[in-house]
Amino acid sequence: MKTVIFVLLFTAGFAAAQENCGFPISDTRSGFEAGVQPVYVQLPISGTPLSLSIESPVENEVITQSNVQVYGSLTGPANIGVLVNDQLALSNSAQFSSRPIPLDAGAQTITVVVKNIDGAMVTATRNVTVSPNLGSDAVLIAASTGGYAPQNIPFRLITRLPAGQTAVARIQVDYQGDGIFEVDSTNANVALRATYSAAGAYLATARVTFDDTDSQTPLVVRESKFRIQVQTVAYTRQTLCALYYGMKQRLIANQVPLAINTLAPRIRPSFQTLWTILGAQLPTIAGRMGEVTLGQISDVSAEFVVSLPDPINVGDFIGFPVLFTRGADGVWRIYGM
Repeated sequence: MKTVIFVLLFTAGFAAAQENCGFPISDTRSGFEAGVQPVYVQLPISGTPLSLSIESPVENEVITQSNVQVYGSLTGPANIGVLVNDQLALSNSAQFSSRPIPLDAGAQTITVVVKNIDGAMVTATRNVTVSPNLGSDAVLIAASTGGYAPQNIPFRLITRLPAGQTAVARIQVDYQGDGIFEVDSTNANVALRATYSAAGAYLATARVTFDDTDSQTPLVVRESKFRIQVQTVAYTRQTLCALYYGMKQRLIANQVPLAINTLAPRIRPSFQTLWTILGAQLPTIAGRMGEVTLGQISDVSAEFVVSLPDPINVGDFIGFPVLFTRGADGVWRIYGM
C-alpha cells in the first residue's frame, strides 16, 4: 500500500492561519520515485453539479472477451465516487477509469453511477453484447489501472493469429496515447512497462501487425487500448482537507444534518447525539476546531493530525487525530476523531 507523509512546520503566526492543509516534505512509496509532485492543485468548487459520460465501450458494441474496461468523463466536486457495475473505479473530478469488468455472455447493460458526499447521484448506462467465442486478435492489459503518480506499470499483450496469418510481424505500443510509439519491435515477446510521472488519463494503445509471409497480400493490423489514470497526492490531500473543513463550516452554520453526511455511517449516531446536545453552543465550539498540520494518506484510508493552540501553555499546541476512509461508494468520509 502506498503511503504519503506530509508535515507543516509550526510558526509563531500559526494561530491566525485559516484552513491549512499541511505541507508535503517527503514521499514514502513502494521503491520507485520519478517526477516532481506539486504541492497544491486546483480543486473544483464543492457545489459543482454532477454529470457523467461513458466513452468506452460505445453503445451496442460487441465485446469479444469476457471482460471490458469502462472509462469516460464527468464533472463534480473533488470528493466523489464512481461505481461501474458496483465495482469501484478510479476517478477524479474530470475522468473515471475502471478495472476490467467481468461480463456474462449475451446482451446486457453496463451501469455507471457517480455519487457525492450528500447522496446526490447521476447514472449512465451502456448496452453491449458479449460474444467471447469470437475472440480478440490483440488485447492490451495493464497490471494496474493507475493510482498516485508516479506509477510504474507493467503491461501484457495477448495476441491470437487471425485466419490466414502465420506470424506477429510487429509490435507497437503508445503508452501515453499521444500518437508516439515508445515501443516498436519485431519481437512478439517484447517486455512492456511504462512510468507515468504526471497526473492525467492516458489511453495506452497497442498496435499489432500480422503477416502471412505472402508479399502479395496486405498486412493485417489490430489495435487494443487500455486507459491508465493517475493523480497527485496533493489532489487527495486537499480533497480530505476540504472534507474536514467542510464539516467544520457546516457545524459553524449549525447544519447538523449536512455535517452528518461527512461522517462514516458507523460514527454518525454518536456524533449526531453530541452535536444535538451542544445546541446553540455548537457553532462556537466548531469555530475553535484546529488546523490540519500533518498526516498520512493511502489509497483507501488516511490519518491527519489537527492542531490548535494550547490555552494554558502559550506557544504550544494540542493535536488530535482525524481518521478518513473511502467507502464502498468511493466517497471519502471521516470515521474517527
